[in-house]
Amino acid sequence: EDSLNIINSNGSLNNIEIKNSYQDSIDFDFSELMIKNIKITNAGNDCIDMSYGNYEIIEISSINCKDKAISAGEKSYATIHNAILDNNNFGIVSKDSSRLLIHSGKITNNKICLAAYRKKQEFDGGLIMAPKDFCPKSEIYIQNKSEIILK
Repeated sequence: EDSLNIINSNGSLNNIEIKNSYQDSIDFDFSELMIKNIKITNAGNDCIDMSYGNYEIIEISSINCKDKAISAGEKSYATIHNAILDNNNFGIVSKDSSRLLIHSGKITNNKICLAAYRKKQEFDGGLIMAPKDFCPKSEIYIQNKSEIILK
């Protein structure tokens, strides 16, 4: 059901472009990956879903994701250098003991810009660190034991 699923892998990718995916566009699991450029348009669910790994993305552009543009869960550690996210349900989500660092970007027309929470009981909450002016405070959701730091 995912357009691209990478499991138990280490390495780097230069470019990924996905359009009109039925469910998740990209699913990374149990991996250590560095991706230079990701472009996603029209995902039926998440644009990118990362779990149980370490991920670095230099540039990501996501437009029209029905659920989350960027989702980090299940003890993921992710760094996003530049994120351009438009017209998604959630912009960026960190959940279930995940840590997500955003260096720069622009988020527009999303219902929720940033969200940090716990979904599964065996984990703690999520953490997001992002630039101070990344999104309006009215579009931020923080559940107990989670944290969003805007610097």
